[in-house]
Amino acid sequence: MKKKTLVTMPGDGIGKIVLGEALRVLQAVGFRGEYLHADVGWEFWVNEGNPLPDRTVELLAEHKLALFGSITSKGKAQAAEELSPKLRDTGLSYFSPIVKMRQLFDLDICIRPCRSFSGNPLNFVRRDGQSFVEPKVDAVIFRQNTEGLYSGVEWTDPPQELRRALDLHPKMAKYAETSGEDLAVTRGAIGLAEAQMASYAAMPYEIDMDRLIAGGLVHDIGKILEMDRDADGSYSKSRSGRCARHPISGAILAAKAGMPDEIVNIIACHAEEGQGRPQVVETVLIHQADFAAFNPLAMMAENLLIK
Repeated sequence: MKKKTLVTMPGDGIGKIVLGEALRVLQAVGFRGEYLHADVGWEFWVNEGNPLPDRTVELLAEHKLALFGSITSKGKAQAAEELSPKLRDTGLSYFSPIVKMRQLFDLDICIRPCRSFSGNPLNFVRRDGQSFVEPKVDAVIFRQNTEGLYSGVEWTDPPQELRRALDLHPKMAKYAETSGEDLAVTRGAIGLAEAQMASYAAMPYEIDMDRLIAGGLVHDIGKILEMDRDADGSYSKSRSGRCARHPISGAILAAKAGMPDEIVNIIACHAEEGQGRPQVVETVLIHQADFAAFNPLAMMAENLLIK
């Protein structure tokens, strides 16, 4: 069996220890590999102005298999202070090598198995009266790695004028098409909620903004079952979609995933299926925002929208 080539990147601090132990484990289980050391971390920022040198990126691109230890990350001001004097005032700016690596190679999912072992003093515990219980943990966490907090653009819901200015930055190019219908519906529902809260002297009911936003972002989740992607890249109704529209299939998915009943209600009732059905107030707002976002486009397609 041909040996695999594994790029090893110890990085900083404890990374040099844990990576060595990881290699011991691989050897103990009989992994046959050739190891290539690669540079990454604070030392290379300080001395070269790049914590992820191009030579390391080239090794990763060539071999596509690597082990990574850990790195030291500091704020931009401190990073600038610790930069080698010969590199200061040359326009260099620190950027996390982990985020850069994820973005370069589109490593969008981090898979983290989480399992507890009885007797481990670091296990999660829960108070039960005057004592503590140690619940068994056996889960796998899938964490999105390249968007949101990890996009490298650290701003939350900026004004449209600022968003258009940010869109000029090269790092924003990949997010240029993220404003689709789900965001339009969510923003519309937020606008309705804020308008009501600003208009009433005393709100006759309470609007849960977290629930509203969460429901808005997943209200169309059933479309992953309702639609099939065709060979030419277009979409058509799937057999599942012909049997049950996305509000129904989405509500079933959400319930099976253990989402709160209120979120299931939002998904099930946001479209025509919700007419005349009991709804939480957040469903009412998303229902109206969904029709406001969808109907003008549907009417345009049928030449019914007066311009």
